[in-house]
Order: sequence, then C-alpha cells, then structure tokens
Amino acid sequence: MLPGIIEATVAQKGDLMLTTWHPVRAKGKAARVVTPCRKTDRRPTKHCSCMSFMEIRMRLLWSGCRESRHRPVAVARTFLLVSALVMSAPIARSQTLELPAGVTMQDVQRELQSRGLSGANAPQRSPQSALDGARDPVKNSADANPRDREGTDNEEKANKDDIAPVEIDYQSRTSSLVRLFGYDFLAGSNIQAAGILTGSIPNDYIMGVGDELVVTLRGQVNRTELVRVDREGRIVLTDLTPLPVAGRSFEDVRGELAARIEATFQHTELFISLGSVRSVRVLVGGAVEKPGQLVLTSLSSVIDALVTAGGIQRNGSLRNVRLLRNGETTSLDIYDLLVNTTSALNLKLQDGDQIIVPPLGQTVAVIGDVVRSAIFEMGAPGTQLTVAEAMRMAGGPQRGQGNEIMVMRLDDAGRDRVVAVTSMSMALQPNDVVVVGRPETAIALEGAVRMPGERSVTRSKTLRTVLSSPRLLEADPYLLFAAVLTEDPVTRMRRYIPFSLRDALDGKFDMSLRANDRIIILSQSDIDFLGSDVVQNILHNRANQNVPPNCAGLANLLETVSFSVHTRFPAATRTMRDTPETATLAKADTASPPVCPPVFNTHPDMLPLTLEHATAVEGAVRRSGIFPLLPGTPLSEVLYVTKGFTLDADTSRLELSELFNESRSSLSLQQLDGRTMSPGDVLRVPARRSELEVGLVQIRGEVMYPGRYNIRRGEKLSDLMRRAGGLTEQSYVYGSIFTRERVRIAEQAAFDRAARELERSVPQALMSASGTESDSMRSALPALQALATSLRETPAVGRVMVEADPMALLARPEFDFVLEPGDTLFIPKRPAHVTLTGEVLNPANILFQAELTAKDYVRLAGGTTPDADLDSAFLILPNGEAVPLKLDSRSRYDKPLPPGSTIVVPRDLRKFDFLRTTTSVFGLVRDMAVTVASLVVLSN
Repeated sequence: MLPGIIEATVAQKGDLMLTTWHPVRAKGKAARVVTPCRKTDRRPTKHCSCMSFMEIRMRLLWSGCRESRHRPVAVARTFLLVSALVMSAPIARSQTLELPAGVTMQDVQRELQSRGLSGANAPQRSPQSALDGARDPVKNSADANPRDREGTDNEEKANKDDIAPVEIDYQSRTSSLVRLFGYDFLAGSNIQAAGILTGSIPNDYIMGVGDELVVTLRGQVNRTELVRVDREGRIVLTDLTPLPVAGRSFEDVRGELAARIEATFQHTELFISLGSVRSVRVLVGGAVEKPGQLVLTSLSSVIDALVTAGGIQRNGSLRNVRLLRNGETTSLDIYDLLVNTTSALNLKLQDGDQIIVPPLGQTVAVIGDVVRSAIFEMGAPGTQLTVAEAMRMAGGPQRGQGNEIMVMRLDDAGRDRVVAVTSMSMALQPNDVVVVGRPETAIALEGAVRMPGERSVTRSKTLRTVLSSPRLLEADPYLLFAAVLTEDPVTRMRRYIPFSLRDALDGKFDMSLRANDRIIILSQSDIDFLGSDVVQNILHNRANQNVPPNCAGLANLLETVSFSVHTRFPAATRTMRDTPETATLAKADTASPPVCPPVFNTHPDMLPLTLEHATAVEGAVRRSGIFPLLPGTPLSEVLYVTKGFTLDADTSRLELSELFNESRSSLSLQQLDGRTMSPGDVLRVPARRSELEVGLVQIRGEVMYPGRYNIRRGEKLSDLMRRAGGLTEQSYVYGSIFTRERVRIAEQAAFDRAARELERSVPQALMSASGTESDSMRSALPALQALATSLRETPAVGRVMVEADPMALLARPEFDFVLEPGDTLFIPKRPAHVTLTGEVLNPANILFQAELTAKDYVRLAGGTTPDADLDSAFLILPNGEAVPLKLDSRSRYDKPLPPGSTIVVPRDLRKFDFLRTTTSVFGLVRDMAVTVASLVVLSN
C-alpha cells in the first residue's frame, strides 16, 4: 500500500473520476498531465486547476485532516472533501489532493462504490509496475513527487517535435525514458547515401542504358576504349560487332566479350571495368523527412534513398517499407539490417522505382534489465511477435539467469494489468510492455565475502542462515560492525540496521530477512579507510583537492559534516594529524589520495554510519585507529580486532574514557572482564618507558669502530665518539658532517613551500608589470621555472653545524648535545683541495695551498663569467658554516682558507629587477639561488 496523489474531476453530470499520478519523462525530466479547466470566471492556478473560494477553504480543511493517523477517519474525511467538491461544481474542473499515509486507491474506489459515485466512464490511469516499485521504491517515490513535475508542461510542448506521441504514451505508462528503436540509424550522417562509387563492381550488377565501360586490350592489339551503352542497349567496339548488354549482368557481359576478343584477336588479353554509372530517378514518399523525387546512381540501394530523403519520421514504419517496381510491390523490413544483419536491403534501385513509407504499425516495448530498452514495431499487419523475439530485438537480458519477465497489458478499459509470462513463445499483443527485472524474492550479500550476489529469500529467511556457511567470508573481515540495508514495511523507507558480525556468527544475534534486503560485510581495509587523511580532513572541515572525485561516500560525508554538529563523530576525529611535524611525515600519503572502498561508493550512507559508531584505540597495540562497534561491545572483543598488545605495552595502566558516562577509569588486564565499550569511547594502552631510544644512530668515516649504534635516553655526542673508539690519525674533525632527520624534513618542507610561493608570485608580478618590465619578465620565466624545479628536485640534507673534536667537547660541555634516533655523523679524511662552483669559467677542485687567497683560487679557475655576482659570493667552510666573500676590487678577503672549503659564486640577479615591485618575490629568488648552490655543494 503506497500513499499517492489523486485527481478528483467533477463532470457536468456529477460523475466523479479519480486518476492516479503518472510521470511522463521527456529528455530525463518528469511531468504530469492535469485535466484542463474551462475558461470561466474562476482564475486558473499554476497547476491548471480552477479553484473557487470554497475549494480554497477545502484545501485548508484537507491540510489539517490529512495528518490523522487513523486510517478509517482519514478515508471518511477524504470523501467529505470529495463530496463537497461534487456538490459545488457545476462545470468540469480538476482538483489535486494528497492521500494521507495508509490510504490507498483501493480504499477510495471501495468508498466510491459504496456511495454510488463511480461510473463506467470513470477512466483510471494504471499504477506503476509492481516490479519497478519493488526494485527501487525510494527512487519511485521520489519520481512520484508532484513538486518535481510542476512547470514541465511547457517543456513537453517545446519537445513535442523530438518525441513521438507513441513514445509519450509508453513513457507515461512505464515511468521511464523509452524511445522508438532504429530511427537514429537513418538520421544524420551515419551512412553514406551516394552509393558505392569506388572499388570493384559486383558481378551481379545489371547493365543499363547510360553505363560506361572501360575496355583495355593487351597483346596483339593494344588499346583502351571508353564505350557507353547506347539507347538500343548495345556497346560498339572497334573491329567487333555490336554487343547487346542492357539487362544483362556485368559478369555475363565480361564473359561474352572475352570470348569475342579471343576469337577475333590472337594472344590478346581483355581487361574490363565499369567507368561512370548511370543515374536513376526514384520517388520517395510517405513518412520521410524530405519526400519527393531523388536522383541517385544505379549502385544506390533502398537504404541510400531513405538516408538521402532525411530518414524516416518517428511516425513512419521501419518494418513495412514498400518498393514499387514495374507494377509489383516488394515489402522491405529495415529490422533485418538492424537486428538480423541480413543483406536483403542491398537491393539496387532502378529508374522509376517508388519507395513508400507507410505509417507506424503496432508496437510493443521492452524495458528493464535488457541490453537496449526501446519501443519496437511488431511488423506487417497480421504478424505475431513472441516474447522471445521481442527479447532478441532488445539484445537479450543483461543477466544470463535469474530474470523475472512480466508483461504490462491494456485491458478493455485502457488500464494496465500485469500478465505473467508462462512461456517465451507467448504471443504479445499490440501496446504490450515487456518488463525484465530481478526476482522480488531475493536478498543480496555484498562486501568482504567470497561469493557476493543474490540469494533466494525462501532459503535464506534469517541472517544466521545466510552467514552459516563456513567459507562465506573473505580473509580478515571486520567482526564488530556490519549492516543490513532493509525497507520498512510501513513507510517503505530504506534504512541501515547495524549489527555485530561476531555475534551473528556465534548465534547471539539474528533477524528476519525480507525481499531486496542487502547484507553488507566490511573488511579491515574498509575500516582502515576511516582513519585516512582524506576522511579526517573532511571531518575537520579541511577538505582539499585530494578528495577522490569518484567516491560517493566521501561526497555524502562532506555534505553530512556541513550540516551536522561537531560532536556527531567524537571518536572518529582523534586520529587527525594536527602538528606540522606529523603533517610533513604524512605528505607521502596525502600526495595521492587513497582509493575509495567499493562498499562506500555503492552505499554512500555507510561511511557516516560507521564513523558515527566509531571508537578509538591508541597506544601500544598492534593495530591502533578507529573501530566502529555497537553499544555494549565487550572490551576484550575490541582488543581482539586490534591484534593484541605490543611487547612494550603496560597492561597494568589501561585508560578507558567513556563519552556518554563522562568518566575516565584506569584498568588492569585482569579488570577487563565485564567491561564494555560504546561509540565515542577511547581506550589508551600506554607503553612501558624504556631507557633505550627507539631507533639507531650512525657514525661513519675516520673512527676506530664505525657503524650503527643504539643509544639510551640522554646519550650525548661525546658518548658516541667514545663508544666508537675515538678518531684515527687521518681524521679531519673540522670537516665533520652531522645530519638529523627531523631537520631534513623541516628543510624539505621549507624548500617545497618556497618553490610553491615562487610559482604563485611570478604570475602575479607578470600581471602587474607593464612595458619593458613585462618583456623582461617573460624572457626570464624559463630561468625562474628552472630555479623552482631545481629546488624541488634537490633533496634537503638536514646538516647541523657541530663540534666533533673530543678535546673541544671536553673543554666546552655546552657543545656536547643529546643524540636523537636517525642522527648520522661522518668524519672525513683531511682533504687536499679547495672547491670552486657557480659562475666561474672552470668549476673544479684546486689543490690546497696555504698562501693562496679566495681571489687567487678564482683566478686559477679561469675567473668569473659575465653573469657572476661578485658581491654575493660566499665561502662554505668544511664545518658547514657560510661566510660572505666579496670578490670585487673594492674589498679584500685575507683570511686563510682551510682545506675542504668551497667558494660559491652565484648568478647575478639584476636581470630580475622587475621583481622588485614584489619585494617578497625578489628576496625569494635571491635566497633560492643561494640555497640551490649550497645544496649542490653539501649534497656532494
């Protein structure tokens, strides 16, 4: 029983006619047909219904009584209003009413009969197919909403030229967009309509007056002649008697001519082909777009003529095209080409042929789960069409088995009735609609199962029966949360019923299943998706461009969060990475968004549902994160899905925070029995504090015992040097290189941020520049892009300037710092060179000489290039310290250069003076140029 919309129409005789709503789809839009009102002193409304003052009062009365929950009272009040309309209506008019929940059309009809108001001439529109309603009642109820159909009558009138009346009728009956089959094939430029003008001529081509033959002789006689068939039907060749060819096939003409050539000339070969072909005039009439006389070639077929005529109109027949020739009529079926792929339609046209397209014949429709849903013509008058033939024209069902086929058939009163298909050989009647769908008595199993798909509800009446198979589930399913998508038998609303898969498998939970129920089993990977950055960004209103575009679940979550309070997902938001350090560590994960699980794409409402039931488990467990569950789930089962405690877990200090009780308790492992968790709760498992750091440090180079060392908390650099056995005789402590992972990550993030700022600021400066500045900027864009690319591709080093001399550390304890896991110390051998890089003519390593200055080393490298910026040159000492080094003639750097130093001469940035209008961009370019040069040196 579905609540619906009725129309009450009162005629002059007082007969009341009730019709149901029927959506009419035109180009994907829904519309309705309302009985037009007569032009009287009453003003028509936007619904095309004439409303008097009393009718307005009745609407107000109806809006109050329709909320009644008692079905008899609602029916009685309905007919009080209908009776009032009958008594107050002297002329025909239309009134729209909405039935309250629980009142059906059968109730209205029975009440009409009991009051003597139903007549034989009261037409009724057919209800929607029961199969379509069972397959997707939510969609059908949305389609039946009259608000969606208001204002679409004008659109239907605008589209009446594109939709045939028979299509409108079928669309109103089936509530689906169904079109006539085959008419698009002959429209447009899908087929070349000029006939075959290239390639070889078929042997069965019939010669006629006006055809031209190209005859070539090779041998004793060598010549080529072009001869045309004269009005007597003959061709005349040199040295040969006239040869009659009209009405004969091309193969016969070639054979007889070869015989004559062989008898007349010795050792002469014949080569013959058709030159230009004759023109024929045919008449195309009937239901075509451009009827009239057409001039085609003799190689043209019936299809060519129809295409040249613009195709067949949608009110014309495709299955009974008539060809009139020499007083005889031949019936042609275009379906033979579209469906049967036969060659009967390649019949060549002759001069004087007439092609007549009669009106469209009787039709049937095939809709539902078929390859092509369409309206099909039954054929010539008197032709019977079976269900099997209609299914074959529709391409067959989409599924090989498990289909339910029904037929909607009009009765004598013009109402649709559903007829069961007992045999595929059952004959169809005109205007039948074949509906192909899934059986109503089926349930579906989806998600983390080995064999997803439909099951018979007669053999799987309960959830426990469906899940009883031992090999049903895939490996690693999520046991604490699953759902059944079912339909409320009263409201017909689809809703999810969550349940514990573990309880269902253990027999602690069971429920009855109905037709079209869907059991959704989640996998562990589906649960891991809840803690991904893309989900957490949405929960914190930080959705960015990394949201996958083809994930219906994320789109639904984004909409849900925008209209929900912040406390709806309390535990699901605890895994968000808030700190810059952890955000940088997660950069590799967020660069490419995770793949959306299919279950959340198929069922978008499942993602908010699981997050709403989420709890959080943090700390020393093997799988921490978000875990959806039902209220009252034993804490031991929650620990089971986390894979248990890690070895360093302190099980004597478990901390449980309960959301709804607003309490926090400390538990031991022995106190877990009887404790439960509910959505929103948080369990924290602390780890035992260890004196050893998690991770290693590495020391390489000139030490006695290089290698990797584990360290204790608070261990310093001098301790590591002592454990490594001290320095060797060749060590160069001043050139020690110390790197730290945390510093490297921060540097890399800063480099990427600087490159993005440059790429964003340069276009802004380009738009603000004018004249010569704009030209200079355009010429410098490649260099700027190369600079940003170099900074992106050059990895950060993370070097920290340290003092590694054990004697200096002993004398200056403030230089002795605490080590961190991941630290690396490299102590090189004493170098014997000084490195020059940047804008010098010969970047190289020059042998160290104590008496040489920086200018001397630059001179030995050939000097600087014209693009060198001498004022910005700098010196990188072996310990990583950078010192300004001015190389112009006005200044002099006389300090000694230690071995292992590097002289960097950067490029002159004066050609980027146009960037001075944007101070931040100019400073960024200057700093980036120096940074890139330094990184190249340190990386080497």
